[in-house]
Amino acid sequence: MSDETPQHGQPQHGRRTDGPDGDAARPAGTSERPGRRSWWIAGGLLLLLVVAAAVVWAATRGSEEPAAEPTTPPAVTITNPLPTPEVSPVAKEPGTPLYDLLPSTVLQFALSAASAEDPGLAPWTAGALEVHRLTYVAADGTELIVVATQWETPEDAEAARAAVDAAVATELPDAVATNDPVQVGEAQTGTATTRAGDPTGVVTWSNGTAVLRAEGPADTVRDVFLAFPI
Repeated sequence: MSDETPQHGQPQHGRRTDGPDGDAARPAGTSERPGRRSWWIAGGLLLLLVVAAAVVWAATRGSEEPAAEPTTPPAVTITNPLPTPEVSPVAKEPGTPLYDLLPSTVLQFALSAASAEDPGLAPWTAGALEVHRLTYVAADGTELIVVATQWETPEDAEAARAAVDAAVATELPDAVATNDPVQVGEAQTGTATTRAGDPTGVVTWSNGTAVLRAEGPADTVRDVFLAFPI
């Protein structure tokens, strides 16, 4: 026969036992295909890029948002309750319009005595239309003396207030002075001066045609003026 018979152990025509690089061929299923491995690598890189982009976007967006405006908590005003008298005031008889305005109690003080006085008894009251002296007392026996006067004009009243304050400044040379406006609504109707000595204080004030002088504990007289209805 003209065809040669393949020798034992020789490969048949059309089949190779070497790989592309000359290595022995591997059995099917023992290695991954190069194309599939490349797809896995590319997919992983793409996923990492997406995650990184999301992180950068979130950080950038957060930094671009305007910072919240600082808020100031509302101011809290704490007001201690005003003291009230622990003793009962004496009854007041009806009198002049000024006298009727004078209170029976102020802060912790209650009226214990009231009387009309001759305007000529004190230099600063000379020329007043009326003068009233009122004594208030607290539960511990502390006294508050108020002298209320009525004048013909606001100018006369202010002159009397300046005179009595000058007298108080002489009596209490080391006292600390505090000035306050006297207001009715939006209008200023007079002036007040508190002179706090040790232990006594005096506050004098005018309101229209009325002038008042209150003497009592130094740490209380200004509060008396602020609480007084005139």
